[in-house]
Amino acid sequence: MNFFSKLVIVILSVLLIMYIKDKFVPATDIPSYNNKVKTENITTKTTTQVKQTTSAVSENLVAIYYTNANNGELEKVIKTVPPESNKLNFALKELVNGPSFKERNQGLSSEIPKGTKILNIITRDKSIIIDLSNEFQYGGGTESQYTRLNQLIKTVVNLKLNKPVYLYLNGEQADVIGGEGILINQPLNEYSINE
Repeated sequence: MNFFSKLVIVILSVLLIMYIKDKFVPATDIPSYNNKVKTENITTKTTTQVKQTTSAVSENLVAIYYTNANNGELEKVIKTVPPESNKLNFALKELVNGPSFKERNQGLSSEIPKGTKILNIITRDKSIIIDLSNEFQYGGGTESQYTRLNQLIKTVVNLKLNKPVYLYLNGEQADVIGGEGILINQPLNEYSINE
């Protein structure tokens, strides 16, 4: 648990204790108007600090989608983006590298083939291109190919990049992948593939 997570938990705990004490613990004396205003100001400041801290923390988090080895369903793993790193670059690198040793021990796996490389990530004014190596589209059969596409799409869509994202393979837009010819509707979104 990182510092910001601990800070958010401490602040939320303090607010919860203050709320419970205010609502459920009977007051021994009636506070003066000045004390009440002072308390409200402190509470407002603390709430604002919590909101700022929470948004700062969420800006540094990404969701990577792996597969659950037991049931084959996609499972979201939240990871912290290192300082000075780009969220998209970090998320794609984590996705292509697959789950860590610890995550594999927890039953997570990936259908993205070993050897898949990120060839390029191009950010244009109105679009983003993710160019992966050809290894991405081969091996594992049709179900595996659908799953790896879903892993990529869910990871990218969850980033909320506010620009359309296109998948390229070896420098060419991927409208069909794999030996079975899975059609991809571009840009990538939750409706890009029909299973």
